[in-house]
Amino acid sequence: MDGGSLEAILHSKKTRYEVLDEILKFHIPEDNLREQFENNVNLFININSVYNTLYNDKTIEIFKTLIQDNTFRIAADLADMCGHYRRYFVTRHRLYVTIYLYYSFEKSQYHLNLDPMYKDEYYRKRLANSDYTKVHDVFMRNLQAFNILAPYLPHVYCIDGGSILEPFVAPEFLIQNFNLQNQYNMILSNDTPDLQYVLKYPYTYVMRIKQQKSILISESIQTELSSSKYLADESKTMLYDMMFERFFNLIIAICGFKSYNIEGALPNNGIVRTVKILEKLNSEGKINFITTDVDLVIEELIKANFLPESSPELIKRNLKLLNASEVFRNLSLADTNKLTSNIIDRVDKEALGTINSKYFARFPVILSNIMYGEDY
Repeated sequence: MDGGSLEAILHSKKTRYEVLDEILKFHIPEDNLREQFENNVNLFININSVYNTLYNDKTIEIFKTLIQDNTFRIAADLADMCGHYRRYFVTRHRLYVTIYLYYSFEKSQYHLNLDPMYKDEYYRKRLANSDYTKVHDVFMRNLQAFNILAPYLPHVYCIDGGSILEPFVAPEFLIQNFNLQNQYNMILSNDTPDLQYVLKYPYTYVMRIKQQKSILISESIQTELSSSKYLADESKTMLYDMMFERFFNLIIAICGFKSYNIEGALPNNGIVRTVKILEKLNSEGKINFITTDVDLVIEELIKANFLPESSPELIKRNLKLLNASEVFRNLSLADTNKLTSNIIDRVDKEALGTINSKYFARFPVILSNIMYGEDY
């Protein structure tokens, strides 16, 4: 693999402006909401998810080269990605941009206490596989370099969640701690658990980063969970919207989540099969997508012989693993203080120029983009 191939992977994280225009055209705030949003969009970037494609067999050789030439190409690209989206929102929509990046490559203690196998394959690939550890070492070195740079970038914050904060929980942590529940929020992530925020907060969206094929997920998430035509039935859109708004985490907890090594309540059970039985119970009046609580739904699923009688314990454990609100509630004050200590401003154009020339001489950050619309 040559450097150009790496450039292609990195460039794919920056969705073309024409594509952004198309997917955002119905989701840019109207004038009456701009004051509420303080003319600002909060951009949450899940680094683990967005850069997950670096961990594949084709990248191993190029990462060996990066070890030798000791450059911080990926760190520079992270900063340029921030600049790419900032310039878009400022020039196209007259919106300021506050950017929160977050990652963790340590095992979450909260999740391991519930399930020792949580994300086991994910960690083994990155931390125990001799080939991928080289990729991981380079990536972590680049993240360290970016963390030196980030405090000097205006309204750009980078959080290392460590063993405290799983990446999919970071938006909940930030939204709750900084009162962003009714603000304009955009989450850049390809991970399924992040879809819960679309359902929970009124002006929060998830953007799947696939360059020219990037998509924005707003209210209806069902077609993101399965390619089945069954869930694409437009006559049932309102029904499914109500179902997933109320029971998204329950559905995932029942089905399990292979990417995180979370076991489901039934072997080989999928989203569509679970949706069908919930739909049937709703039509029979045994559950209601608006008022019925989770315990009663599980009880009715057992009565319908859909779930074994032993399943409630596993499902409730899975809910604790996947529900960001539940994980957030278990953070201690010390944990919160440690995480928020990463959110600092040291904006200094002169220092920024010095850091750029010292650490990023071969692949300099495009400072004009990252500073766009900022008065410094």
